[in-house]
Formats: sequence, C-alpha cells, structure tokens
Amino acid sequence: MKPEFIAAQTPLEKGFTVIEASAGTGKTTTISAIVLRLLVEQGIPIEQILVTTYTELATAELRGRIRDTIADALTQEQPPFVQEIIEKVTDRKQFERRLKLALQSFDEAPIFTIHGFCARVLADRAFESGALFETELVTDQSRFVHEVADDFWRAHFYSDDTIMAGLVRERLTPAHLVELLVQLTNNPSLRVSPPSENRAALEKKITELCRAGGNPEEIAQLAERFIVSLQSEFCEWARKELRRRKTDRRVQSFDDMLTRLDEALRGESGKELRKSLRERFTVALVDEFQDTDPVQYSIFSQIYGGSDRSVFFIGDPKQAIYGFRGADVFTYLEAAKVANRRYTLGRNWRSEAKLLDGVNAIFRRRGDPFVIESIDLSPVTASGKADAEPLTIGGRRDQPLRFWIASTDDKARVEEAVAAEIASLLAGETKTGERKIEPRDIAVLVNNNTQPGWVQRALADYRIPSVVYSAASVLKSGEASELSRVLMAVSQPTQERIVRSALATEVFGLNASALENLSSDEADWEATLNRFADYHVLWRDHGFVQMMRALLIGEKVRSRLLRWRDGERRLTNVLHLIELLHAACVENRLGINGLIKWLARQISLGAELKDEHELRLESDEDAVRIVTIHKSKGLEYDITFSPFARKEPWSAAKEFLKFHEDDKLVLDLEELPAHKQIRSREELAEMVRQLYVGLTRAKHRSYLIWQERKAKSKSALAWLFSEGASADAFLEEKGESNTSGSVRAAFGESDLIAVEELPEGGAKVFPPAPALRTSLAPRVFDKEIDRSWRISSFSSLISGRTEEPEAPDYDRAEIGVEIAEEPVLQTQGIHAFPGGMRAGTCLHLILEELDFADLSHLRPLVARKLSDFHFENFDEVVCDTLEKTLRVSLGEDGFTLSQVSRPSRLSELEFIFPITALTTERLRKVFQLEELPLAIDRLQFAPANGFMKGFIDLVFEHEGRFYFVDWKSNWLGADSASYTPESVATEMTRYFYNLQLGIYAVALHRYLERRLPDYEYEKNFGGAFYIFLRGIDPSKRNNGIFSTRPPRKFVEQLNEIFHGNS
Repeated sequence: MKPEFIAAQTPLEKGFTVIEASAGTGKTTTISAIVLRLLVEQGIPIEQILVTTYTELATAELRGRIRDTIADALTQEQPPFVQEIIEKVTDRKQFERRLKLALQSFDEAPIFTIHGFCARVLADRAFESGALFETELVTDQSRFVHEVADDFWRAHFYSDDTIMAGLVRERLTPAHLVELLVQLTNNPSLRVSPPSENRAALEKKITELCRAGGNPEEIAQLAERFIVSLQSEFCEWARKELRRRKTDRRVQSFDDMLTRLDEALRGESGKELRKSLRERFTVALVDEFQDTDPVQYSIFSQIYGGSDRSVFFIGDPKQAIYGFRGADVFTYLEAAKVANRRYTLGRNWRSEAKLLDGVNAIFRRRGDPFVIESIDLSPVTASGKADAEPLTIGGRRDQPLRFWIASTDDKARVEEAVAAEIASLLAGETKTGERKIEPRDIAVLVNNNTQPGWVQRALADYRIPSVVYSAASVLKSGEASELSRVLMAVSQPTQERIVRSALATEVFGLNASALENLSSDEADWEATLNRFADYHVLWRDHGFVQMMRALLIGEKVRSRLLRWRDGERRLTNVLHLIELLHAACVENRLGINGLIKWLARQISLGAELKDEHELRLESDEDAVRIVTIHKSKGLEYDITFSPFARKEPWSAAKEFLKFHEDDKLVLDLEELPAHKQIRSREELAEMVRQLYVGLTRAKHRSYLIWQERKAKSKSALAWLFSEGASADAFLEEKGESNTSGSVRAAFGESDLIAVEELPEGGAKVFPPAPALRTSLAPRVFDKEIDRSWRISSFSSLISGRTEEPEAPDYDRAEIGVEIAEEPVLQTQGIHAFPGGMRAGTCLHLILEELDFADLSHLRPLVARKLSDFHFENFDEVVCDTLEKTLRVSLGEDGFTLSQVSRPSRLSELEFIFPITALTTERLRKVFQLEELPLAIDRLQFAPANGFMKGFIDLVFEHEGRFYFVDWKSNWLGADSASYTPESVATEMTRYFYNLQLGIYAVALHRYLERRLPDYEYEKNFGGAFYIFLRGIDPSKRNNGIFSTRPPRKFVEQLNEIFHGNS
C-alpha cells in the first residue's frame, strides 16, 4: 500500500516523486502547498520552480491558485494547510521577505503547458538547442498532412493503370493516408509494424499470378501483404517528408516543439542544455501526469534523471482517458515503476461520504477493476466537507447513488426519464444545506458528440434550459455545411442554381414555396442576385470579414436563427465559423476560391481537432450542463446523471489497430488476431477509467442508468459486475446479459445505492424565471480614466501619439519632418531608389528573409519583394547594395555580417517591458549625464505609464558578444559622400535615433540578463550598428554606419528611469 502524501508534512525529497491523486482529493491544493513549502522551507525563488500542466485553461487556474496560496500565507486568515506550513516557520522576517519577493516576481513564474515550456526553452536556449530561428508556430498542420498524403497517392496511383493500382486504389484513398499520418503525428514515438517489404518483388509476383490465372486466394493474400507493405512504406516516408516540408517553410507545430526539444537533449549539446535547464529550473512539478506521452516523459527524465533535483509527478492513472489525443497511461505506469517514491492523496474533498462509499463499492467488486494490474483503487476517505451541507429533498436524505435499470432499448424513454427527474428536482424542495438547487448545479454526462443533442431536446420538452460542453468540432456542424453553400453563392453570384442552394439554408431561411415564389418574380429575383453580386465585390475588395458582417446585417441572419428552439446554438456556430475562416484567410493567405476549398476540405476529409475548433457555449445562463465525459474531467457538480452508462466497445473497423507491447505503443497494419485481443483489453480498461471519471464528478447525488439488453454486454459496468473471469475471458463470453440481476443482488438492500426501475416521464414542467419587471438603463460612468497608462514605443514618444501600431514602423517620418518619396536630384544607383516608408519596408523584409552567409537566393528574393512593392528595374541596384552591406567591415577585426549564420541571429525581435512615470525631464537628465546628443528640447510627450514596446531589426552573436542592428533607408543625398560619419551622426540626432538606440539597448540588456546564466554587460553586450543602406561604401571606412557601445552606466540608469526610479 502506498503511503499518504500530506501536503504540509511529507518531506520534499530529491529525485522523482509520484503522487497519485484520486478524483476530488485536492490535487491543485497539493501542488500549491508544495510550491509554498519550496519557497518557505528551501528558499527556492519562484522563477526556479517549474510547473507544467495539460491545457491553457488548467494553466491559468493553477497560476491563480498558486498565487492566491502565497498571498494567503501573508494574511491573518489562512486555509488550514497554509497555517500548518507557517507553524513551522522560525524566521518570520525571512519568511515574509521570501513570499513578498515571490509575489513581486510572480509574472516570471514558469507555470506553463508542456508545449509552452518547450517553446520557452527553445526560444531562451536557441543557441544550445539548435532551434530554428524565425519559425512560425502553426496550430493546425492539417494542410501539410493532406499535402504529403495527396502527393504520395498521386505518385503511386493517380495515373497508374497497372493491375496493382486497381487492387489497392479503393483501399488506400487519400483520406485513409491522411488518417494514417495523423496517427503518426499524434503519437511521435509510435512504432509501425510490420516493416515494409520489397514492394517491387511483391508487385511482380502478383502481376504474374493475375496474368497466369493463378489461385484467387493466393493473389488476395499477396495483395493484402502489398497493401500493408505500402502503408508501412508510406509511414516511413511521410514522417520524414512532413518534417522536411515544415522545416523548409520554417513552420512547426506544438508537437514539433516537443520532439525538437527531446532531440536537442539527446544531441551533441545535450549535456550543456540539460545542465543549464537544471540550473534554471531547480524543481519541477508535472500536473496531470497520467495524460503524458513517451516524448514528454523523456524530456523530464533527460533533464532531471540522475541529478540531485526534485521532480514531482502528480496525476491519477484511473483518470487517464485521453488516449485518442496521444496520452499514454503506460508511460505513467513506467515512470511510477522507476520513481524514487510513490504516494497517494488520501482524503476526498468533493463528495458526501455515502456517495464516495457507493462508488468505491462498485469498483471493489473485483480485485482487478481497472483491468491493468498496476492500476488499483487506493483507499480514500471523505473529508466531511460535502456532508456539512448535504443534499436533501423535502428535508430528507436518501441514498446518494441511484442505479436505474431500464428494461428497454428505447433511448428516448431514458432521456425523458432523466428530464422528468431534473424537472422534479428543480421544482421541488431540493437543497444543499439551505441553498435551493439551480439548473447550473446539475450535469448530464454523455459519451460522445451525438448524445448531447438527444438530451437537450428532451430537456427542452420540459422547458429546462441547458448548454452543451462538447469536444465536437464546429467544422462538423450543420452550420459549417450551410455556410459553405452560402460562400459558394457569394463566389459565383451569376450561377442561379448555386444561389438557390444558399437561399434554402437556415441562414436565409427560404422554404421550397418561398423560393419558388421568389424565382418566379423577375424583379425580386434580379434584386436577390444583385445582393449576392454586391457581397462578392465586398469580399474581393475589402475582405472576408467585411463581407460577412454586411451579409449578417443585410439578411437579418441573427434574428432569423434565434427563432429556432436551439437558435443560440446555431448563431454561436455561425459566428465561430466566421472567426475560424478569417483566421484561415490570414494564416494561409487565402482568396475567395482558396477559402472555399479550405472549408470544403475541413468538412469532407476532417482535420485534427484543435481547441479553437471545439463547439463554444451558446449561453452562460443558469442552465443544466450537458457534458462529455472527456470534458467533465476536473469539474464537479452537485448532481450528475449518466444516462448512457452501457457504453459498448467502439467499432474496430473504423479504427487503426494500436496496442502496447512492452509498454510501447505499436500500430499493427496487419491486424493480427493476438493484437486485436490486446487492443480489446486495453479498450475495456479505458472504458472503465471513463466510467470512474463520470461517477466521481458528483458532490451529493449521482444517477447511473443501465439499459438491459438481450445480448451479452462488453461494457465497463458489465465487467465490474461480472464474476471472476479474466478480461480476455469476459470479452470472449457469449450468451445473454444479466448485469441488472447482478446489480440487484449486490445492492438491492444497500443503504449506499438505491436500485430502481427506470421511472416514467412526469408531467411536471420546470417553471421559467419570472419576468424582470424593473426598467433597465445603462449605468452612468463617473470615474476618472488614467490616460497616462498605455503601450508606448520610440515612435509614439517622438510623435506624441498615444496609439501604438502592432507592426514595426520602418523608417517612419515623424514630427512633421518628411522624407522625400523621390530624390530631387538626378541620381544613380541606390540613391535613385525611392525613399519613404514603403521603400524601407521592402528593404527590411528582404534583409529579414535573406541568409547572410548564403547569397545563392539573393536575386530571386530581391526580384520577388521588389515586384510585391511595385519597384521596377532596381533588382541589380538593390542586390549590389545588399552585397556591399554584408561584406563591409564592422570592426577592427574585419568582421562582416556575411559571417553571421541563421542560428546566430534573430530578426525583428519583439520586446515589451513595463515603464513607470516616464517623462521628457527624466530622459533629459540621464542623457545629459552621459553627454549624449538628443535634441531633448524638441521632444515633448505626455507622462507615460504602462509598457514600452518595439521591434529590433536584427540581433546577432559574434564571439560571445551580442549586437543589435537597425537598418535605415533614409535618403541623405545624391551620392555616398552625403553619408559621412558626421552626416550620419547629424541624422541620428535629427530623428532622435539616439533615444531609439537607448531603448533598444535596455531591451537587449534585459533580454540577455534573463537568457544567459552568467551574463555580464562588459563581457556579453557588444553594441549597436545603425546602418544607412544607401551610404554603404566598402572603400570608405565607416561610411553610412553609426556604431557605438553605450556605457554600462548609461544603460543601467536608463533602465532605472523606465522602472520609475530617479
């Protein structure tokens, strides 16, 4: 038996500690307590305590709870576990100092999702990890997956008329290959079995047999081997090809970050990277560890394995239900085996004692309830918290676990019984303590994304408000298909058949009769076609969002959809889809036809389900929650209903056969019978875990509905009520089902579980909320707005603007000093290149994409960018200028930018840091102390609080020093003689570039302080180069270049000014 982990008492030891946190045992409180103890007892700074969890939502909750716990420890009223920790404190001043410092630095607390952690490491340790610079993070890599699958299919089958192509074309469709590749991307460590054979030899033998009229059975067997081998070959090729294409296009997915970090830790610089990460994060807490996968565990075991650091893995294998997302409970079990110690949390803070005992009684009917031997039901006792305010109906307490037995296959009867019971609970005297139960206190738990609709309709019949929490994709909703038809009509407004199809959707709401009447009225029909033509023009000229906004208003879509009973759901889906389509337009740069094709592919072939695709809540009103089991994990409700507890195994025909061998996940393309048996056993184990999650959501009462059918059930409940047989024997059993008899025999007389027949639907209707009788009016705003708080930048300071643009403002002319768009003299070469912001943007973008060390792509890059900006006939001029820029000497050692490789540079480094009480007077003081020219008398801006934001054109590393570069395309004169060091210095003063230099120097100084473990200004800060591109002349030293290394004292004083210190 594993010992209990007591949050305030159990020693926090070195090595790997696994804490099994059963449902409702206060996992988040335990994590918060560990963090508090690390701060108080060991003096570890908050910036060195790494906490990771599974989702962004969980990260936000965890961050809030940890911060609240630290703050509570400094107050007079503290939770009991905090009091217990504080009682051991001997040095009160040190205690308060540590916690106050933790709160002050809490924004720096490394509390991340696992993907967020990897992203931070790859960014902060870019040089050590070998991470790709300037790589775009894509949330949806489906377009690359489809592209790779389509290319493989076309290469092998598209124009192939051989016998083999005919045999396999129907089996290996592009959609099948997409799904196969998705399996590989979701499970990076997945092993594919069997390996590919000699495809050419197989094909030759099959062709010969077919032509010779060979044995059909032998041909079929060989054809099956050929298909399996081809799939295996695809898997091997597609993994490499998908990665290559993403690397070439400089994009990566969230999972790519994990694999890249894992590879970096194993690579040549792995030792240094592991060491630096252990120094940066001296302690790690991994939340929801049951949802980890082999790659994630490998990362933590490589960083901390064999070290003297402390790592806490917190999770519950009984709640490992995300296998479909790549989570692997066997990874948890493997980690638990090798951990230095294992604990459990022993007290349940959620449920009433009898409800907890009832759930435990069901799972303790078997010695192996969770099928997998190493997952057991740890002893947990009720804390008494829920019993302090128990659920009563008419002042009476009944058995909290209600087991309804339905001797019918009619799901509608089950749904009606659930709705009737909920109506009765809401209409009657159902209370927890003295508080009456409300709809939001009740949840109906479902297994899939189809069942919520059934339940919601049944509740609506009883006038019970409800909302759906589901992992279903909005791209699979009816509204997605309808919106696709609408967009098709807008794209082709002259095609009357397509327009009619759009008008027949619920978006426009015309039935057959109305559509016929409209079509027969020539004037009305022409007006309708003209409206679609107007929408087309609006889309073409002003973009998708503007068009959709006009369509929604002009066609009164909102009011039309809200007339339906589920109108809020429909409208929410439409607005959600518009948002996703706009994001696709921006991310993929899609025009009208491209967006329509994108949507059609999402609907027909499917895509990886992303958080942003999940159906959103249609309302936040007081309503019954309809929640999938997967969505309910981590949540709790006063009362739960599980109407579909008889969940049978899913169809193997639609799934790839995956199973575990030696605790490693394997994809079996042959689908061998022995492997199918293992998969069935693992599937049963996961269904039991889903049942456990469902039954442990309730605080006071849980309804479990069993539908008895004639056929033997292979469900989780049937397994728990089976007698003695092994899992394999249970799955092989035939005959009639009698689970209901076993339930009655076990709990018919129990004071924990009430076993009842499914009740009939009732006549009670839940009364709606009374109408609001008071008149409504907006509140009058009478507060003062602090207009000094804003996001500032160099540009906003010198221009006096209070609004800050999101993008870099390349060579923007400020304070009424205009840069001429065209030179006023007859000029040649780069001096004839147009001036102004557009030209500056063009040159900046070329330099951003250009590989300084490899100019083989210079000319096509320049040609493309100049064409994009409509600068004709300047290709050679710009190429010549850039080549000169890259080979001009920047220092005494002859260093040039052509020596800077991509891994040693960052382009367009964005920064943002806080500023307090920034004024011209305070800036004047620090610049005058260092005798730096600023023309401060011309600089006027309102006092600024908030943040300073900007983009540094280029940061690079050379021999351990870091430098920054700002590219300038300013036109100073007709030839290079106009760009002498003196002229450039004058330009620096004229446009306040010395202030910009100071801001950038502070930003880089702060950046390096956080990124380099042993950072010293004198050793690591190289300096700044302002490069005026038109003036670069290798024959004239320092022409067009302003270089400096600001004194450390100046940078530190300016940093203090930004902090608000004098």
